[in-house]
Amino acid sequence: RNVLWYALEQGLRLLHPMMPYITEELWQRLTKPSDSDKSTIMFTTKHEPGALVDVLASFRDKGINLSHIDKRPSGKTNWDYTFYIDADAHQSEESLQIAVKTASEYCKSIEVLGSYPRAGQIL
Repeated sequence: RNVLWYALEQGLRLLHPMMPYITEELWQRLTKPSDSDKSTIMFTTKHEPGALVDVLASFRDKGINLSHIDKRPSGKTNWDYTFYIDADAHQSEESLQIAVKTASEYCKSIEVLGSYPRAGQIL
């Protein structure tokens, strides 16, 4: 189970007493891809010139729009950052899987945290 599942499980458990009884199989049916999904990806780049550009280009080359990028100190070493991106694709899509695999060549670590439907209205 990924980080997104854990966060949802903890939050929903407070809201609904049946949450502990939702199986992985049922969860997969509830979170199947829609026509409008996003995936959040966390990564740290290698410390070399152009590494971040190469990671982002991996998604561009597969035609995947990145709608958000953020960075935070890694907390492990000075000047080492963890990046978070939102990609307009579901983690089960082949194009996203290939982009992540290509991007991993320029990363120390990369992980798809999860996929979810895009907001249907302006927040």
